[in-house]
Amino acid sequence: MYLAGTVLSTNFPTQSAYQYNHGGGNYDGVLAKLIPSGASLAFSTYLGGNSDDYCNGLDVNGAGEAAVTGTTASLNFPLQSALDGTKAGDLDAFVTKFASSGSSVAFSTYLGGTGTSDFGRAIAYDGDGKILVGGYTDSTDFPVQSALQGAYGGGGSDGFITRIEADGTAIAWSTYFGGGGQEQVRAVAVDGNGTIVLGGITDSANFPKASPVQGTIGGFLDGFVSRLSSDGSSLLFSTFLGGTNADSVDAVAVNGSGGICAAGLTYGSGFPVVNAVQGTLSTGPDAFVVRIAGTPPAFVYSTFLGGSGYDQALGIAQVGTGPVVVGSTNSADFPTASPLEGVYDGGVDGFVSWVTTTPLPPSNLSSLLVAVDSIQLNWTRNGSDEQGFEIERRTAGNPFAVVATVGAGVTQYTDAGLQRGTIFWYRVRAYNADGTSGPSNEVTRKTPPLVPVPPTAPTGMQATAVSSTRVDLSWTDTSLEENFFNLARSVEGGLFQTIATPKSDVTAYTDTGVLPDRDYAYFVRAGNIVGSSDPSNTDAVSTPPTLAVSLAKGRLKDSASLGRDTLLLEGTLGPEDPEAGAAPDPVEEGMEVWFGGWAGQRLLALGPAEPGWKERRGKWTWKSPKGSLTKVLLKFDPASGKWRLQMSRLTFAAPVQDPLRISVQSAADAGSQEGPWTETRPGKFRYP
Repeated sequence: MYLAGTVLSTNFPTQSAYQYNHGGGNYDGVLAKLIPSGASLAFSTYLGGNSDDYCNGLDVNGAGEAAVTGTTASLNFPLQSALDGTKAGDLDAFVTKFASSGSSVAFSTYLGGTGTSDFGRAIAYDGDGKILVGGYTDSTDFPVQSALQGAYGGGGSDGFITRIEADGTAIAWSTYFGGGGQEQVRAVAVDGNGTIVLGGITDSANFPKASPVQGTIGGFLDGFVSRLSSDGSSLLFSTFLGGTNADSVDAVAVNGSGGICAAGLTYGSGFPVVNAVQGTLSTGPDAFVVRIAGTPPAFVYSTFLGGSGYDQALGIAQVGTGPVVVGSTNSADFPTASPLEGVYDGGVDGFVSWVTTTPLPPSNLSSLLVAVDSIQLNWTRNGSDEQGFEIERRTAGNPFAVVATVGAGVTQYTDAGLQRGTIFWYRVRAYNADGTSGPSNEVTRKTPPLVPVPPTAPTGMQATAVSSTRVDLSWTDTSLEENFFNLARSVEGGLFQTIATPKSDVTAYTDTGVLPDRDYAYFVRAGNIVGSSDPSNTDAVSTPPTLAVSLAKGRLKDSASLGRDTLLLEGTLGPEDPEAGAAPDPVEEGMEVWFGGWAGQRLLALGPAEPGWKERRGKWTWKSPKGSLTKVLLKFDPASGKWRLQMSRLTFAAPVQDPLRISVQSAADAGSQEGPWTETRPGKFRYP
């Protein structure tokens, strides 16, 4: 373990030191290395001159050579083989590379221009052993070379990133990084391809962006995450990261698959939250952890991390299956899991949190028999950071085992050459360099036997009238052998007729071929090449009416000796609620009248714009054509919705039922009225 930081102490413990004594200012930088057990110091040294010096960033290469960066006000800061041997401004950045023993340095140099302040904030070795230093500067003459951004942007400070050769003899390249406002580079990481990830803060609306996950600045101060090519010549990815208040990115890390993890502090309002472990901001500002991956880049997750106090993430590293985040908190209710220390001790506590970055599990796994020995699987991917998917299969009494893998983004697989007449269970997992996700949902499918058999009957048929023209149906599939379903419907107690043949495994259907104010019944069968199953249970449902039928009066005279009936009906067409809409218009939309309900006898069937209507003074009359066996006279007043129907020479197919239901339909509007008939004297009835 290596530690770098800043102290006031003049008696800081030193061991095999490059600099044994405090340099003389208020603050000095320090660097220390502990032996693996932590029981003693391998080395420990001051680093500073006769003014204030601050160590802000540390990285160590495979040879154990520590590189530190920070800020110094000292004119006599300890230098060695310096690129820049003169402090030009009030505060200059510095870069120092130590030998593995800690008792000597390979090089030590100032880094800055003539401005007031140049701050070194972060440092990282790349794969070639070169040193990348990030920070911020207000110097218009900061040493830039082969720069992505060659000029100072203004606004108080610009970020910078500088690449120094491994031996410290030269700058490979160096660039400003920012917009017209203020920027600070606070974190640097290098991935396996040598590309450079930066994190920091900005208040520039014109901050440089590339394929951003957040394209506009959220508040007066946002965090940012950016990725540069290894030679610093191009911007591969750059995005704002923040809400409508203040946010900062204080740490970044990369994983083996190229994903970026970032952590810092947010005041929360409007901060982007995706697949969060903690989806809401606590009372105070919270730490956050974000993972961005994929092409184009997208959030894998973005989560708050904190309690009701002040929480800030200050460091992050990729470890195993996810980033380890460290920071500070004064929240007594900071979220803990498997804690070494589970109780807040007061003041400001440190925290360490490990967040998994394995892929999210797939979902919506389904199966389809596409041949007698082949099952096709389909699923939904729920992230963009997987390297592929593992297909797991088992049979009865056996554990799941991986039978195939497919690549990233693939959401279908066909398992072929299977044994006939066997039940197979399947599930799918996503995987990447960090590990494997949890399993998807499980699905089951049976290959048909060598001698096919008919499927078993479905169960649990349920019909629900959602509206006057829609019935939702659902049932339970009890068979693994069906190729399709046969859905049957009965209207008003009539014969069942097939209305649809859904595919296998479908267990729901929406029937939009129904009419208002009708009684329907449904059942379903399963079928295959052998035949059909028995029907499921039958479920009945009634669709609601869409218009009210208000009959003022009606009279029926029945002369049995002549076999003729005369019917007089008067009523009003229109909704019960006057605000529900206009009454139907039988002149334009047609009109039907049924004696004895929809399963009874149809007395009148006028089509839309039926010939024969005559209008006089705003009222309409329709008469049956001359020579008609049944005489009809229908009068309609559009202003009031009142109608009067007089019919004679009627012969009813069945005796009058009591109570009697009279149904009326105009276009898609329908309704019924039901009531008792009163026999006033033999052969004469009145309704109601």
